[in-house]
Amino acid sequence: MRGVPNKVGFIDAPFTANQGNKYMWHFWGDSIPEGKLTIVAVKKGSNDVAPALTVDGKSVWTTSVPGSPNNEADAHIPSNMKLRESGTWALLIYLGNTYWDYVVIDVH
Repeated sequence: MRGVPNKVGFIDAPFTANQGNKYMWHFWGDSIPEGKLTIVAVKKGSNDVAPALTVDGKSVWTTSVPGSPNNEADAHIPSNMKLRESGTWALLIYLGNTYWDYVVIDVH
């Protein structure tokens, strides 16, 4: 699991530039914000901002609302993600209109 312990994480799978993969997001806490999941990817050392999520092969900023508990987390949501360039990226996580946290990844 990659993420912030006891707050947010996803089942870790490698990231390869311009190749999509499935990632299961998990959320912990008594007061998880309601609303759809949004992931904003910011590339280190640049002003490059991109959507990380994909739906039906198209890049999107937002997907569905996290659902029921799973893997000892209080809520979860499956997703597909893809980033177009290699490098270090911060994934900024929003639930509804609330910024939740971030996870740093390396894209090969």
